[in-house]
Amino acid sequence: MPSFADDPRRGRLVSALVPLLADSCPKGGGGYGGAFEVRLPFSEVEELGGLGLFRSALRAAGRSLDWKVETYGVAGAESIAGAVDRREVPAEFAEAIDQHMGAKKRDAIERSRPFAATGGAKVTSEPPGVIAAQRLRDALAADRATLA
Repeated sequence: MPSFADDPRRGRLVSALVPLLADSCPKGGGGYGGAFEVRLPFSEVEELGGLGLFRSALRAAGRSLDWKVETYGVAGAESIAGAVDRREVPAEFAEAIDQHMGAKKRDAIERSRPFAATGGAKVTSEPPGVIAAQRLRDALAADRATLA
C-alpha cells in the first residue's frame, strides 16, 4: 500500500475530519465510542485523492484522538468510507455508550419503516453518512477559504 503521509491533500482531510470524528463520540462518553461514516459520489472521492488517501486520513484523524481506529471503504457510484473507535470503553462511560448505541439502532429502524411500509418507496430522512458528507464538504470549503 502506498504511503500518503507526505500528500498535502491528506493533511487537509485530516484537519477537516478530526472535529467530525470527535463530534461522533457520544455525549457523556469521555471521547469513546465514536463512529463516522461518509457517503460520497465516486468522482468526489477521486477529487479528494482516492479512497486509499481518504482512509489514510481517517486513520490519522482517529489516531490524533487516541482512537484504536478501524477504517473501511467501498468504492462505487456512491463510495462509502468510515472510521470506528475500537478502544475498550471504561466502566465509567459504559452506560452513556450503551444508551447512545441503543438510540442509533432505534433511529435506523425508524428510518427504515417508511421504506418497508410503502413497499420500497424512497425513505425521506437522510442517513447519517449523507449528512456527514455535507459536513465534510463544509469543513473542506472553510479550509479552502482560509488558504485563499
